[in-house]
Amino acid sequence: MCLSLSLSLSLSLSLSAYCVAFYLPHAGFFKSRTSSDPSSAQAASHSPTTCCRVKMLRHHPYVLLEPLPIPSKLWQSISLDFITDLLDSRGFNAILTVVDRYTKMTHFVPCTKEITSEETTGIVIHEVFLHHDLPDNIISDRGP
Repeated sequence: MCLSLSLSLSLSLSLSAYCVAFYLPHAGFFKSRTSSDPSSAQAASHSPTTCCRVKMLRHHPYVLLEPLPIPSKLWQSISLDFITDLLDSRGFNAILTVVDRYTKMTHFVPCTKEITSEETTGIVIHEVFLHHDLPDNIISDRGP
């Protein structure tokens, strides 16, 4: 008797949680809709009590983006980016692009996709810093 009561109670709680999370209108204790009924899918997708109300956020809250400051002189601020997955040409399969943010002048340097941070630093020193002054900041979207 006690086992059937606890089983009935847990089944009832599970069904009620399912009905709240997925919005099954007119769902009785064991009544369910079939997936071949298009009206049930449409009603569930357009209902105000869908499961999005139960989902937890798994990221930090969004914040407003702040624009970067506008540089005041040539080559004060540069940005680096890689164009990868190119066809092999003389042993190179990527291009390092270095852009001056003030004038939009660019340097395109051939490299490989497997380039390390030390090799990137060497390329930037020999191809950019020797022709222009050392910038105040360098912007790159590459990971740490």
